[in-house]
Amino acid sequence: AYRAGKFTRRHRGAVSMAAIAVLAAVVGVIGIVHQSQRAHAQAQRAEAEAVRAEHEARRARAEADSAAASNDFLRSVFALNVPTAANREPTLRQALEKAVAEMDAENVAGPLMKVRFLLAAATSFESFGEEARATALVRQALALQESQLPAARDERARSLLQLAWLRMNYEPEQALRWAQEGFALQQGNDLVSYSSMSEAYSLLAAAYYGMGDMEAALKTTRQGRAYMREHGQGEDSTDMIASWTDEAVMLTDMKRFDDAMAVHAQAIARVEARHGAQSTEALLQRLYAGYTLNVATRFAEAVAMLEPVQPGLQAQLGSNHPKAQLANMQAGRATMGAGRNADGAALMAQAHAYGRDHDFEGRQGVVAAMLATALARSGQCVQARTVMREMLARGLSVEGSWSTPLKNTRCGQAG
Repeated sequence: AYRAGKFTRRHRGAVSMAAIAVLAAVVGVIGIVHQSQRAHAQAQRAEAEAVRAEHEARRARAEADSAAASNDFLRSVFALNVPTAANREPTLRQALEKAVAEMDAENVAGPLMKVRFLLAAATSFESFGEEARATALVRQALALQESQLPAARDERARSLLQLAWLRMNYEPEQALRWAQEGFALQQGNDLVSYSSMSEAYSLLAAAYYGMGDMEAALKTTRQGRAYMREHGQGEDSTDMIASWTDEAVMLTDMKRFDDAMAVHAQAIARVEARHGAQSTEALLQRLYAGYTLNVATRFAEAVAMLEPVQPGLQAQLGSNHPKAQLANMQAGRATMGAGRNADGAALMAQAHAYGRDHDFEGRQGVVAAMLATALARSGQCVQARTVMREMLARGLSVEGSWSTPLKNTRCGQAG
């Protein structure tokens, strides 16, 4: 150090020039390395963009091919449904039924298009309120996929998820297994569409809900919304509103009623702004909010929420639709809670009659028990016991507070 210091002081100019030269060399090397790193990063980004572009192009081609094939298939099957003298203008349901019956006609379609058509037809029948028919078609699609299209991951995923949705109120454990497998297949599918993946999140959350695992259901629902936002969905989109509604129902079952009603209020406002206050979508949102108010035993608010909903859905969907009968059930429950048992019994009677001939998502038992309770509370003891005998004959049972309809009523005191 001493010698270096003396040398530096003795040869200050030369050392300074040398230092400048070394510094320039170091700066030059750093610049070269930096430029190299930038060039490498740009090359990596360009490569990644090219991969993404190719991936999106492949997915777009796959979806376009699928849409074109589906259109060709639908034209071929509906061409079979020409008007006849007896049926000059077939309804959509009649056309679907005939198409399903004649789907195996020669040269109509291959197994891939048959699976897709069966799933689409099942969705239509579900919208008609015909759950049993929809379930049978999905099972047919799944059997066809397993026997003839074992490598068709997307079709298997869609079949499993749709079957899970239809059966989660009846066999929740199996429905969860179907939903988990379907979700995993979609998550591992590079060509999965946005709509299929967002639906997979929703159905998996519903399956967890069906098993009573609210934390898992809530977590999956929020993950699904994050996925939607990543793909450009606004908060007022149909998918996002459905997700918020799902969360409100989960919060209700977790007894977080104020949080649930805050979410309901946002969903109602967004739906009314988009579709109108008297639209089916808005009425359904109010129906779901009425359910929360009933569970919270806020019956006066529930009556105010549900009384306009019940006739509105009845008029728009028809009395043979499960949502219209769900409105009867919830409105009946609210009026019973408010002390109007005769009015509640009249509404429950409609839902009960519907449940005799329809699955009604497993609600027959609780609806019958609520009806018997409303009848007993309003002093209609003979009718109440008639409903209870019918429950026994049909093997309907219910647990909890509705399991003893005659308790604390004149009918119970009369034996």
